Amino acid sequence: EVVPIGIKSNNQIDTLSVLTFINDSSSIGLIDANIYDRIKLNAKLFANDLKESPSIYSIGINYIQPPELAINYQVVNLDKDSVYQGDEISIQYSITNLGFYRSDSFTVKLDLIKPDKQQINLLDTLINNLNPSETILLNYTYKSNLNDGYGDMSFAIKLDTDNSVEEIYEDNNNFNSPFY
Repeated sequence: EVVPIGIKSNNQIDTLSVLTFINDSSSIGLIDANIYDRIKLNAKLFANDLKESPSIYSIGINYIQPPELAINYQVVNLDKDSVYQGDEISIQYSITNLGFYRSDSFTVKLDLIKPDKQQINLLDTLINNLNPSETILLNYTYKSNLNDGYGDMSFAIKLDTDNSVEEIYEDNNNFNSPFY
């Protein structure tokens, strides 16, 4: 008997239904990964009628990895690295789902980080979903002004700030692109 133990994100543990095996294989497709982000398998082994002990040579699990939203320096482009007061600077960037499962909707925010580290939100976009290997291209043109100051500034791109998409890695959801 193999009994899956479902573990929720708050570490609450639930004992789930015994798995049914056909040809040494069983589906765990009915275990909802949105409820149980981890599982353990508890195996109870029984000797046969000849009192021979069973043995397990290998065990494996095939699964579809969750969505993986990503942005980095390779997909962010500024049309210039310096801008005079009153002039415009354009940023173009793409977001890709590097995972193997379609993402839920998520927000993409573009902030201006001023020299005094104050942030101004320039763009807040809702992306309905992103299929595996799909890329979406976004761009924004910022007109510099006296109120925002001058000196070292940057654009901050932030993906899924509400954490609505379960991902393996979150550290590739933010990127800053500096300009003067």
